[in-house]
Amino acid sequence: MSPSVGPSASVAFDCDEETTGCAGPLTAGEHRTAQFERPFTFTVPKGWTNGRDIYRSYVLRADVAPTAEFIVWTRSAPAMQTPDCTAARRPGFGTSVSEWLRSLKSDERLNVKVQESFQLGSHTATRVEAMPKPGFGSLCEGNTDPVVTLVTDTEIPPTRKHVAGGSLTLVDFGDDAVVIWNDGGDVSLQYMLELSLPIIHTIRFAT
Repeated sequence: MSPSVGPSASVAFDCDEETTGCAGPLTAGEHRTAQFERPFTFTVPKGWTNGRDIYRSYVLRADVAPTAEFIVWTRSAPAMQTPDCTAARRPGFGTSVSEWLRSLKSDERLNVKVQESFQLGSHTATRVEAMPKPGFGSLCEGNTDPVVTLVTDTEIPPTRKHVAGGSLTLVDFGDDAVVIWNDGGDVSLQYMLELSLPIIHTIRFAT
């Protein structure tokens, strides 16, 4: 049976931030991206929703942890900390898996642990947990505690910013990497990983 690409719900679904083309609530089983520029298939149990499917970002949410984030990014780059937390690339680092690891391990703001490496079809994936060290970060708009800006994008100028800490799975595409981000939101990171890692291991990118 072919993977599903459309919404499995019969009612209208509002995609994240006025984007279009997301699938909304997903039936249990295999699905595939519709607009993400590196297409992939994946398998979910019941209780997951796709809230965004655009060229550079694909978002899944679990019903039991709706504020936690499961995001697949392309065109991602290591971010630098700016005084006002605006999006900016960390200078001197590329976007391959090895460059991501070099940036993360040399970042004085972070405690970084390489947790595991595994295969996603023909692509090697490396999962890292990056947590802010006490005392590092900035007060950003919408946050009452200091945060560490960790991920931005390769657009000129960059427009995306995402903060630590969480789990990054870096998927090897040669000079580039697809970044799969997980954080805990209002649940623990460990609980979110128990939900998301089985899905990550089913991901297969189109050849």
